[in-house]
Amino acid sequence: MIEKQKLLQRLLSYDPATGIFFWRTRSGELFRSERACNAWNARFANKEAGHTWERKDGYRYRIIQFDGSLRRAHRLAWLYIYGKWPEGEIDHIDRDGTNNRIENLRVVDSSGNSSNLSKYRNNTSGFTGVHLHKPSGTWHAYIKERGKKAHLGSFSTMEDALAARREAEIRLGYSAGHGKPRPF
Repeated sequence: MIEKQKLLQRLLSYDPATGIFFWRTRSGELFRSERACNAWNARFANKEAGHTWERKDGYRYRIIQFDGSLRRAHRLAWLYIYGKWPEGEIDHIDRDGTNNRIENLRVVDSSGNSSNLSKYRNNTSGFTGVHLHKPSGTWHAYIKERGKKAHLGSFSTMEDALAARREAEIRLGYSAGHGKPRPF
């Protein structure tokens, strides 16, 4: 894996304080001709690498072409700093997928990543894990626990359903930002 890190560091510079990658000037040995090398350097050298990609749900993150594949910049940042691919998912602590500062990244499992999700755009109650059950007129609270949806109860008021949800979030170690609007 050290070879991948060295290749990455040869092709790109990364500023851990800003989370931004820049293309390094390339030498002629990487190209078929001096003209191709000069053209590439004129177009890309010392410019920010990659572009922002947006999923259908509105979540955005940076992607960069590296080693023949499109790679997520947060995974490249991990490789650049630690010399290995992350052994799980990378969670953006502040929930901003374009903020790739190394201090904003942590390796988590799928469940850990889910415990730091922003509120979904189609949320109608305004609160994650709480909805009005129209046929009964009661508020239902639920949470994901070990990848499965767990029903927390039915309540006569939204406040009681929210209290049950918050207690479950604390018990399960959800982040303080979970269910809040996206930062962008």
